[in-house]
Amino acid sequence: MVLYFVLMVHLTAGNPANVQHNITVSGYISDAETGERLPGASVYCETSKKGTISNNYGFYSLTLPAGNKQLIFRFVGYQPVIAQFTAQSDTTLHIGLFSRNLVSEVEVKARGEQSEVISQELGVNRLTARSVEKIPVVLGEPDLLKSLQLLPGVSFASEGATGFSVRGGSPDQTLILLDGVPVYNVNHLWGFMSLFNNDAISGAMLHKGSLPARFGGRLSSVLDIQMKEGNLKEKSGTFTLSPVAGRYTIERPLVKEKASFIVSARKTWLDIPLLLAQKLGGAGAPSLTYGFWDINAKTNWIIGPHDRIYFSFYTGRDAFIHEDGGGREKDYFKFSYHWQNLTTVLRWNHIFSPKVFANFSAYNSRYRQEYYGHFGKRDKNYFRNYNQLADWSVKGDFDWFLETGNHVRSGFLVSFMEFNPSVSAFRNDSVAVVVNNDQASHNFITEWYGEGDWKFTRRISAGIGIRAGVMQTEGEIYPSFHPRIAIKYKMSGIVTGQLAWARMKQYLHQLQNTAMGIPAELWVASTPGAKPGRSDLFSAGVFIRPETGYLFAGEIFWSHFNKLLQYRSAGHIIQGRGERWEDFVTFGSGAARGIELMAEKTTGTLTGWIAYTLSKSS
Repeated sequence: MVLYFVLMVHLTAGNPANVQHNITVSGYISDAETGERLPGASVYCETSKKGTISNNYGFYSLTLPAGNKQLIFRFVGYQPVIAQFTAQSDTTLHIGLFSRNLVSEVEVKARGEQSEVISQELGVNRLTARSVEKIPVVLGEPDLLKSLQLLPGVSFASEGATGFSVRGGSPDQTLILLDGVPVYNVNHLWGFMSLFNNDAISGAMLHKGSLPARFGGRLSSVLDIQMKEGNLKEKSGTFTLSPVAGRYTIERPLVKEKASFIVSARKTWLDIPLLLAQKLGGAGAPSLTYGFWDINAKTNWIIGPHDRIYFSFYTGRDAFIHEDGGGREKDYFKFSYHWQNLTTVLRWNHIFSPKVFANFSAYNSRYRQEYYGHFGKRDKNYFRNYNQLADWSVKGDFDWFLETGNHVRSGFLVSFMEFNPSVSAFRNDSVAVVVNNDQASHNFITEWYGEGDWKFTRRISAGIGIRAGVMQTEGEIYPSFHPRIAIKYKMSGIVTGQLAWARMKQYLHQLQNTAMGIPAELWVASTPGAKPGRSDLFSAGVFIRPETGYLFAGEIFWSHFNKLLQYRSAGHIIQGRGERWEDFVTFGSGAARGIELMAEKTTGTLTGWIAYTLSKSS
């Protein structure tokens, strides 16, 4: 059921009402209770039959003929708002939407709803934090990545393995963004839980077919996740316990309606029963401990009507320790393994004009994986190995809302990346050796993109984009040119057909090895001996949306991958002196093809979706 609010606004200025000219209506769409901006909200003008959607920061812009207007604002899980007004000049109109959860004892007729999962863009799925919470979960922890498994084309390679596969691609071929920052490991507990605390995120979009040009650097898909911004209006918080973890979240305004923050922390309880078991075993008994924690934090400040600053932070760590020796010094053995992510980003939103919105970001993302072994004499015999990746980047993104109703985006990215693939240290009695600490590699990447959504006729529209750039590494230069195109044909009022092709390039690779019984991941850069990977993604689909609150989608896809690499065997994790990871890998190509079917019900007491995938990878 849907309740429609009617907002009456009278805005007149400038020319007399009988003079026909165009005006631009722009502003932010947000949650009326918290002030949280709503990306991907739809705006539609009933009188002019034109529409648009808000960008990642909730900003929208729509150029219309001057005069009497009626705009409908919609967003998943919120009550639509109808704004009726008269305007003769450019108008700023900020809209607050109320959650449907607040409405009770209301009886109205249902009209077209936004899907919570299926987007009518080819190969795009949407999940909000609220929809994730509705999905049955194991051990009481709502989890975004586990929810993704219910979508067509998404699977985990093996239980307990890190990452996930999209349409036949390997885990490292999905670009995972948290507030626009790449995250290089997304798992706790070896893949049984993700690092995405559902209390700290607002939603996510999975792009797996029609990949926009604003995304690059991976071969198969993009998962774009947005963190909550923090309540601008009042203090709120939650404390949640589950069988595996505890979560505490607080958000509040720093200056009401101007600045706010959110902090969400989570820690597992799994280490407590393991420690109790060790105590019960007595002295000398083998011990096994495991634990993880993570922290999300974000603050924002509305400087003025045209400027807003955000600062986001994430860090999390997993640690596994096994210790044994039966109380005898000579038999003592200790093995520890941990991994950690850290991301920080500073962003500045600026509105240059009602038609031009810009976002500038500077971020750092780090990932480190490390394991130790101590044996015999605790202080004199050990081995240690670690690998790490650091990414420093600056980027700018511009949204241009043209008078014709077309939407154009452009932007740039400058990245400096440092890789330490496999640094090892050994000690036996008095002899200490450090291996490969001089083999760090560096990548310098510059990229530019431009894309636009164009409507050619009443039935035919297209999204066309180009991403181009160059990578410099160890004296080698790799240029890139990646066209993207998606064509949409509206067959009728309820049936839409689409075709899409995207060419992608990936400058880094992930080598996985389980020879030690743990999922060791090694991020490595493209080098003169290991060229960047390349893919071509083809897809076609049909979307049927009856007015009864149902949405049906069918898609076919074919993907081809070049310059893929993996270890030749499972035995090479720790490299010897002077050895490079390139000595132990092999190169190849691959392909994936399949069909995906999905149906969703969005209205009534019972809602949900069902999906089926038939695919083959080679």
